[in-house]
Amino acid sequence: MSQITFKSADNPDSLRTETLHGVVIDEVRDQSPTLWPMVIRPMLATTRGWAMFISTPNGFDAFYDLAERAKSDTGGKWAYFHAASTINPAFSVQEMEDARSELSEPQFAQEILAEFRDIGTGKVYVNYNDKNLSDRCPFTQDGGISKYLPIIVAMDFNLSPMSWALCQHRGQDIYVFDEIILGRSHTQEITKEVIERVKNHPAGVILAGDATSRAGQRAAAGQSDYDIICQMLDAAGVKWVNVTPDSNPVVRDRINTINAKLYAADGGVHLWHHPRCKKLRYDFQRVTWKEGASFTIDKSNQALSHISDAIGYAACALSPIPSRFQPGTLKVIIR
Repeated sequence: MSQITFKSADNPDSLRTETLHGVVIDEVRDQSPTLWPMVIRPMLATTRGWAMFISTPNGFDAFYDLAERAKSDTGGKWAYFHAASTINPAFSVQEMEDARSELSEPQFAQEILAEFRDIGTGKVYVNYNDKNLSDRCPFTQDGGISKYLPIIVAMDFNLSPMSWALCQHRGQDIYVFDEIILGRSHTQEITKEVIERVKNHPAGVILAGDATSRAGQRAAAGQSDYDIICQMLDAAGVKWVNVTPDSNPVVRDRINTINAKLYAADGGVHLWHHPRCKKLRYDFQRVTWKEGASFTIDKSNQALSHISDAIGYAACALSPIPSRFQPGTLKVIIR
């Protein structure tokens, strides 16, 4: 005999030991992120049961991750359905206009149009949107990377994860086509990975990363990280140029540069990344400012900000925002 039971998930552990043939999880946004992977999914394993997730969005949370997984699934195991509140015949035009006048644009988009928006925190990369996502390089004819342009190696030297990105740029445009994220790694290990990916590129590479690693604090015998990288590239026969400055740009300038490239004031897009760069997308969506601070990024989540920092270092080194006020030059004439 089949049974339909309604359960509260306020205490997910209290649901354990049940065997399920199917489950509907309502308002996933309000449930513990561990409810599905740690509790419900094992309960469906023996029956090969089904699961349905229903919710309004709530920023880029665990429900968003499930939605993204469903949208990207090609094996037929997941399906994604989206519907705004306005499809409900009981939702009148007047109700929609009232909601539009009472809610901010992001709130209306989330609560009425069922769009994923970050409205609860001070998002750093406010200009990021799906227009920055492209599986083709926008400034090459065939959509692939150009053999005539060097590969930019954008680098952040956090040990775990160590986060580097591979890009190309032309003028003010930057395309990030790959990322390398290694946990508990070191400079030699990640450089070996880079060499495998770029060794056959005829135009060589441009190094652009965190300036603090020009010092020798992390390497043996007084060598800096960049000394090690350049020596390994030389040994592998890879041409390189290092444009990393002596000091990093201030955080405000770095973030402004990236936001201007994500969506410029004239409506243009100048920074794209391939869908495979999932950590970069995660950063652009979820990195926030530290509460109560001015231009200080919240570093409490150790998984965030490293790959976007790397892109910021490279962007500022290679194609910064042009200044409207160029300083003049002082000429001293000795007679």
